[in-house]
Amino acid sequence: MLCLTYIYWHIEQQELTEKRQKAFTAAADQTKSHVALRLSRYALVLNGVKGFYESSHLFKQNEYQSYIEALQLQQHLPGLQLVGLVTYVSHDKRAQHYAAMQHSASVTTTASSPAVSALLTHLSR
Repeated sequence: MLCLTYIYWHIEQQELTEKRQKAFTAAADQTKSHVALRLSRYALVLNGVKGFYESSHLFKQNEYQSYIEALQLQQHLPGLQLVGLVTYVSHDKRAQHYAAMQHSASVTTTASSPAVSALLTHLSR
């Protein structure tokens, strides 16, 4: 009788282990799909910004701001806090660029290190 009880217990343990493994695999697959979907949405936004930038012969920050607002990212991608556009500004034009940025009341930009001193970021919230 003890032997039969052990066999029954062992079979139940195997079934329970298989159920747990299937549940874990299903949850992992679902999480993987959610992450992949979110990353593809981010890629879509970045490709859109790239297209916007490349199609504009003269880039204007207020147009970019309007474009980002029209995407309604807070509704479609909650958690995304900002989309930034980094442009290269040569050292000799940096002071002029800072003045233009401050005049347009945009986000204040500063270089965090000498290595990135020529890179300035236009931010849109």
